Amino acid sequence: MDYGKYLPDILKEIEDFAGLGTGFDPETELLRGKMIGVSEECMAETASEEGIARFERLFGLRPGAGDSLEERRVRVMGRFRGLPPYSIGWLREILAADCGEDGFSVSQDPEEFWLRVSVTERQKNYAETLGQRLREQISAAVVLRMAVLHQPQYTAGMGVILQVGTRWSWEEQENGAV
Repeated sequence: MDYGKYLPDILKEIEDFAGLGTGFDPETELLRGKMIGVSEECMAETASEEGIARFERLFGLRPGAGDSLEERRVRVMGRFRGLPPYSIGWLREILAADCGEDGFSVSQDPEEFWLRVSVTERQKNYAETLGQRLREQISAAVVLRMAVLHQPQYTAGMGVILQVGTRWSWEEQENGAV
């Protein structure tokens, strides 16, 4: 902002008034920049990492360890819009990255509104954290069933070792606890 533009022509010729404007310009530009920054932080679409963190605290969301700023932004914007911030594809992608391709199982029943996520015994410690994370991200109308798959540690055979199949069982508890 050029303070000199707003002076009457007669005052523009006086050096004291011309010099007075140069002292105001840096401060007014700084103030203008701060005001623009505040308005950008109030919108989830343009908020910085700090602004997204404020929105997450407001909604009670906890970011995951590897979540990017854009993933966090989408989750916050979904909460504003009332959309569930997950899909089965997203869930499988997260589980594959954390548990490995064969370390989990996902099933759902959209008519009865339940979602079962099962992890292998190797991932048992991760199951509770995952359950809490999913409970925050899926609709409250969906019953979340977390399970830990148990595989027997032995094979039976007579004379020759022959493994016929693998039998899995699971412990299950609703709404995130295992």
